[in-house]
Amino acid sequence: MRIGLFSDTHIGRCIPREVGELRRRAFRYAFSRAVDAFIRERVDYVIHAGDLFEKAYMTPGESVFVKNELHRLVEQLGLGEASIFVVRGNHDGTADRSALDYVRHPLAKYLRVIGDRMLRGEAEAFSDGELTVTGLGYHPFMRSKFKAVKPLVQKALSRGGFRVLVIHSFVEGLHPIPPGCPQHSTIPLQELRELPADMVVAGHYHGHVEPYREPLIVTPGGTEAINLTDKGPFGVYIVEDGRPRFLEVERLYEVGSLEVSSSGAVKPASWFLAEASKSLEAFKERLKASGRKGIARLAVRGVTSDDSYELERRLRRLAEAEAGDPILHVRLVCEVSEVGSGFTRPAILTREEVFRRVFQPLDQVMDRVLELIGDVDAELEEHASERTHILTDSRRRRFVESWVKLLEEVAR
Repeated sequence: MRIGLFSDTHIGRCIPREVGELRRRAFRYAFSRAVDAFIRERVDYVIHAGDLFEKAYMTPGESVFVKNELHRLVEQLGLGEASIFVVRGNHDGTADRSALDYVRHPLAKYLRVIGDRMLRGEAEAFSDGELTVTGLGYHPFMRSKFKAVKPLVQKALSRGGFRVLVIHSFVEGLHPIPPGCPQHSTIPLQELRELPADMVVAGHYHGHVEPYREPLIVTPGGTEAINLTDKGPFGVYIVEDGRPRFLEVERLYEVGSLEVSSSGAVKPASWFLAEASKSLEAFKERLKASGRKGIARLAVRGVTSDDSYELERRLRRLAEAEAGDPILHVRLVCEVSEVGSGFTRPAILTREEVFRRVFQPLDQVMDRVLELIGDVDAELEEHASERTHILTDSRRRRFVESWVKLLEEVAR
């Protein structure tokens, strides 16, 4: 039995905006190459571990593209019913307003979206004797939610065949947890080790992580660089008889994350300009040698003895002059200060730290406050007015009522 695994395909992602269309094409290209890999490998099942789309709403072309690619996969492999399984990621919307609703339909019997019923406390699993699959869609408080539904997960995994749990969550103790990620949104590795699972597929982490054993935990990572600083490799996994094998997918554009730093030393503007020019030239030569085109992110950091504003202006002119062929675009990040300026970059609070400080008087219900804030974010992303960027009164009303209930509870 061969199972194809991928995750975090982020169809529709167009960040940074200045190269938005290039990025959108790159994510579609990577998705198609992933499907090609599954077809070449003649897989029996495919599992996607969340963030199929970039947003809960998308252009019609994006949903049609995904449906067509999945149909191509099924047609060329002759797959039957329930052969593709998907869980909802944080970018796919909420359980009530999921982007995955755009790709499932009555005729697509090969596609099963799993994981949201389990979050509601309803048993959910697929089993055909050879494979048993259950899952958990994304939840902002995954740690406590997982504990609550763990008995259901264990029961779902008690069926026969190769038993698989699919999640969209960072695993504490396995994944390098990004700065600012709250602990309550992660699952401890030990919790997964206690399950009767033959394999756990973990989406949400975009990097490449070697599979963990006992149980087998596979992190597919992204199929394309989610951010220009992501290193890769990017691809899919093929799991055959319980043995995982990583396949890197071809990328449409090479992404170069270039950095020039004075490492604390004071340098003249000419030094920064010369080093930036050398970095861009080296990236250009690498692209020419491979016959590919690329996007460069150039970060320039340090301290200069000259005017830092004039240096940034000259760096931007350099970036504009270098963009063309084969470097399609240069995104400049300039963090150079002047010697003796006395400026110290302030520590940046995480979003959760800001909310915890603002809502400190509501500390006894803080978990519910943060969950409500997450619900508001999801509603704004999908339904905010394009002109005012706020919600209509009717959509805002239920959140106002929730806040009032919280405040009344604390007041008592």
